[in-house]
Amino acid sequence: MVIAFPLTQESFLEQLPLPALIIDPQNLKLVDVNESFFEWTSLKEHQVEGATLINLIANPRKEITRILSELQQNKSVVSRSIAFQDASGNVILSETVWSKVKYQGEEEVLVIIKGAIQESQTDVSLRQRDQALETLASISQRLLRSRNIGKIFSDMLRNLGYVLKLDQICFVKVSKRQGKVLKLTLKYFWKKKSGQPNSAPLEKYGKSQAPDSTFVIPKTWLNALKTGQEIAGTIDSFPRNERTFFEHFSAVSALLVPVFVENIWFGFIVCLEDKKRKTWQDFEIEIVHTAANLMGAALKRQKIENDILKAHQDAEREAITLRSMISGMDGGVILIDQNDVIME
Repeated sequence: MVIAFPLTQESFLEQLPLPALIIDPQNLKLVDVNESFFEWTSLKEHQVEGATLINLIANPRKEITRILSELQQNKSVVSRSIAFQDASGNVILSETVWSKVKYQGEEEVLVIIKGAIQESQTDVSLRQRDQALETLASISQRLLRSRNIGKIFSDMLRNLGYVLKLDQICFVKVSKRQGKVLKLTLKYFWKKKSGQPNSAPLEKYGKSQAPDSTFVIPKTWLNALKTGQEIAGTIDSFPRNERTFFEHFSAVSALLVPVFVENIWFGFIVCLEDKKRKTWQDFEIEIVHTAANLMGAALKRQKIENDILKAHQDAEREAITLRSMISGMDGGVILIDQNDVIME
């Protein structure tokens, strides 16, 4: 059943006392929203102009597809809990009602937001974990299809920053300089921008902007990170000689997870909270370890592919050189390989 509203576009939405929006079921683009929706989310008109529903929620796309599928099966109304994001990036779990409407001559979908639902911390953690795992599954597929792994690493850290509600996240590459002095290079860095987290860029920094290019890794760090263990806690609880690294970030809480390539310690992912003293949950540590494993596996695969490509190029160069030498010789030449097979 399709509900036809005789009201004009403006009066129809504005007469609804609850936040509401109308979407195109084909591409999920916002057709219109009412003033109550702007007040509820604190979003501005330019932030939703041209946006899709997926830009405004924390639910996976497949969940929205299921709702639309139910409506297509002649179900007049569908109720579902949806997690919307407000202007500050906070997630508001809300009860919503979906229905098909005839709007401006087109069949669209009306979404009415009935109100926020109080989530338990367990529910929030499980939802964040599921979203993070879905993100990593998508990243894993991209890593198998593309050689531009740097861009994919950037996207992975940015997406984890959003899903885990981090203030900062980065990857630090470790390389030896002299003796036990390690050189740290900040490769990928994302920071949530106040008020506009969705527009925050993932920036690359050069060597001169590394947190400390000649930083001596404390022994406790070495023992933990080189054996695959994470380092987690509030920064003021770390020994004084271990806080130097974090001065670059101005953070309060930190989680460091090592990345290995072929069992060699390659670097570590750093997750940071700027203002609150955070106790890192098991699922957060598990997710970041999974991301670190993805990075290590992708870097290993890239190294193997580069080695194969180099070996092939070296063989081609040797063949060209050999043939060039042969072509300049007088008389006949017979080449025999190690199995006594005549090659030329």
